[in-house]
Amino acid sequence: MLAALGVVFPVFALILIGWAAGRRGILPADAVGVLNGFVVRLALPVLMFQFVAQADWPALWHPGFVAAMAGGIAIVFAGTMLIGPAGRGMTERSVESLAASYANTAFMGIPIGQALFGQAGVAAAVIASLLTVCLLFAFSILLIEIDRHRGRGAAPAVRGVLLSLVRNPIVVGPVAGGMWALTGAVLPEPIDRIASLLGAAASPVALVTIGLFLAAAPQGPVTARAAPLIAAKLVAQPLATFALAWLLGVPAPWAGLATLIAALPTGTGPFMLAKLYESEAAVIARVILATTILAAVTIPLLAVLIA
Repeated sequence: MLAALGVVFPVFALILIGWAAGRRGILPADAVGVLNGFVVRLALPVLMFQFVAQADWPALWHPGFVAAMAGGIAIVFAGTMLIGPAGRGMTERSVESLAASYANTAFMGIPIGQALFGQAGVAAAVIASLLTVCLLFAFSILLIEIDRHRGRGAAPAVRGVLLSLVRNPIVVGPVAGGMWALTGAVLPEPIDRIASLLGAAASPVALVTIGLFLAAAPQGPVTARAAPLIAAKLVAQPLATFALAWLLGVPAPWAGLATLIAALPTGTGPFMLAKLYESEAAVIARVILATTILAAVTIPLLAVLIA
């Protein structure tokens, strides 16, 4: 138990350090954009490229894990869309559903998975990140664009989503790594060394950035609109994922990894989407803040159960 807590605690400690640095003015509020850009556009894509290029995928590939993760995401997203308050447009419902099902798979999933389960944990977090960033995020954007282009056809929306994915570094990194892996070649030593140095910076900088973001997030009590989204993220999604993993007979440690990743707090993606489309930003910020604070308790407890 103490070993599992010792592994998870530094992750939340780095988030707390980032939060304190933001609240104390040690780092300015605009540092969030700079640090986030470094992680999203450089360090994290390089880390994912290196891992995918060198991973032993036949040994790590588990279709049951993918099915459980994807199913848990789909159940929570669709449920939030259908059960949400009546009279709300598709844009608002899509943003809120994204917040309820968008786990922080990259910034938190990779360091926690690696610390608890090594290469298998990284593989699980990378796969979950692709499901979240490529499929879930793209589907949410597609719904929003269809709503905004109502009456003009869905073709422009589909084209815009595809272009966004092609230009997304978090998508390009692992795809490029997969293409390299197909060649069967070993990464040259200088490139591997550079990738290792950049990749090592991804997790700590990302966690500090989350803290800075939370320090600058709108403050206030959890509203009636945010509370169901928080419950869906921290309770419904891990329960649905665990149930699917059990029904599909997913073996250890992959069943535990699927549940743990599903239980991660809401990532920053929904907030960025809300800001882009000027919809629900304050509500989503509170969901991210509340789920991250609560996850500081729930994730260590869950790690103790599955580690």
